[in-house]
Amino acid sequence: MEASVGAGHIAIKLAGVLNTLSTETHLVVHQDHFLRTFDPTIYKTLSNWAKHTDIKIHKKSKDVKVEGTKGQMLTIEVDTLIWAIGRHANTKGLGVEELGVKLDKKGDIVTNEWQKSNVKGILAIGDVQGRALLTPVAIAAGQRLSNRLFGPPKFKNDKLSYENIPTVVFS
Repeated sequence: MEASVGAGHIAIKLAGVLNTLSTETHLVVHQDHFLRTFDPTIYKTLSNWAKHTDIKIHKKSKDVKVEGTKGQMLTIEVDTLIWAIGRHANTKGLGVEELGVKLDKKGDIVTNEWQKSNVKGILAIGDVQGRALLTPVAIAAGQRLSNRLFGPPKFKNDKLSYENIPTVVFS
């Protein structure tokens, strides 16, 4: 028996994979529904899909922890537990705080629309910014930054728009 903890697209994908492998699968979600940052139609579609699978969804699970004894409100003994509860920038140890680079409460580097931090000459792209944590988005931002820094003058205003970024949920 396997369990995936989380409400994002990675947790959903992993629960789907585990279910496809014919294992008893549980999806543990802290809120009242999963995929909260996605369009509601996607959540509704996947909720209907989940009803027709053997995935057991546990919503509004307050405390999820791993320990060797039973006794929690929800106790599930599993062979494998996958924590898919989000990502954050790993900026500790980079020395950016010592340089005065502004970080948000999660440790992400705060940047403007041109990937510039508050410190001259320090730019940031990708997951370290905390926006649209997707590899293709980071690649696109890097290409635009490279175009601005090293490309011909026609690219001097090339920047990435973070509006309407398409994404896929594999389930």
